[in-house]
Amino acid sequence: MQKRSAKQKIATLLILVSLIMPLGTPLTIPEPVEAAVFTNQEKALIRQLQNDYAQLDKTPYNSQNLYSIEPSLLDPFNPGALTPAYITAQMAYINYYRYLFDLPSISSNEADNKSAQVTAAIMPL
Repeated sequence: MQKRSAKQKIATLLILVSLIMPLGTPLTIPEPVEAAVFTNQEKALIRQLQNDYAQLDKTPYNSQNLYSIEPSLLDPFNPGALTPAYITAQMAYINYYRYLFDLPSISSNEADNKSAQVTAAIMPL
C-alpha cells in the first residue's frame, strides 16, 4: 500500500466534505447555549451571592500579619494569638459557606480561640 502525501489527504478530505455537504448549504455558527435556565429571582440570588463573596476579605495572611502575639514553642512556651482581623475574616468565610448550605452562622469567642491556639501550637508538625 502506498503512502499518501499530505496534499492527497487534504484533497480526499475536501472531496468527502463536498459529497456529504450539499452545495449552497450555509455554514452557520451555532447560537450560544446556556447550561441552565434561571428565573429572575434565581439570577438575583446568584448576583447577591457573587457580591457577598466579592466583599469578603482577600488579605493574603502569612507569618508576618497572622499573629498579634507570635507563638513560641521554646521555653517559655507561648501559644500566641491571632489578629482580630484574621479571626473576623475567617469567620466571614465560614459563615458565607454555611449560608450556602442553609446552616446557621456561628460566632467566635475568646475562650475557644485561646484553646484552639494552644492545641494548634502543640500539635505535631
